[in-house]
Amino acid sequence: MASTAFKNLAKKVSLQELKWLRDSAPNQQALHNMLVRRVAGEPLQYILGNTPFGPLTIKTRPPTLIPRPETEDWTYKLARFVSQTFPSKQLNILDLCTGTGCIPLLLSALLPPGSVRSLGIDISELACQLALENAAEAGFSHPVFRVQQNDILSPDFSKTLQEQTFDVITCNPPYIPPSEYHSLPACVKDYEDRDALLADSPDGLLFYRALPSIFKALLRAPDGVFAVEVGHKQGEAVAKLFKDARSFHSIELWNDPWDIPRTVIGRT
Repeated sequence: MASTAFKNLAKKVSLQELKWLRDSAPNQQALHNMLVRRVAGEPLQYILGNTPFGPLTIKTRPPTLIPRPETEDWTYKLARFVSQTFPSKQLNILDLCTGTGCIPLLLSALLPPGSVRSLGIDISELACQLALENAAEAGFSHPVFRVQQNDILSPDFSKTLQEQTFDVITCNPPYIPPSEYHSLPACVKDYEDRDALLADSPDGLLFYRALPSIFKALLRAPDGVFAVEVGHKQGEAVAKLFKDARSFHSIELWNDPWDIPRTVIGRT
């Protein structure tokens, strides 16, 4: 019979979460430990060790950023857009700030088999290792998916890719400004990588200011496609950065399922 302590813990999580934890726990003691972690505020995805992302199951480990539903949503939209833009073409995709690798791996799963080769870039060694594990789990190991540890804010970043060009570049960079970071829920701020969340500039646009020159150097012209996730108040400002660069066209904003402008997309 379940102990009183266990019952009290179980009451503090939702029935759905309790079901997921029960399904994942190998025994009662493990379930108790998982409940303790959840009640303390640890994200469910870290406790379970994975999260669904489209048809994929993406491994999750602290502190690498947990994939979000809004990212999944625009990746689906991008797959449809790309399949119409590049029918029957082998695609070379670059994903900046790749984290778990969820974006390029989902594109590989959604686009025709064998049509994608992708490179994920992240400054975090832990994220790069996790992305490689996810690629192996999804059946998209080298040469379908490769990873490089690198700093996209380095002045020489584009040169380190040895004059490669890409048909599609995606990026979900750090974009939370300091004024908002400190008010994030503890389940985010206390567990997920600060460097994957915080853009250390007052407006949160630090990374976006670097992207137009990177895309100009690395994106195939003409007809290259880029897609960039943005914060909830940043869409117009980021779109303007690309318009002002005068190297891109067909720039538009895609809303997420909550009708928030979430993705800036454009062409070369």
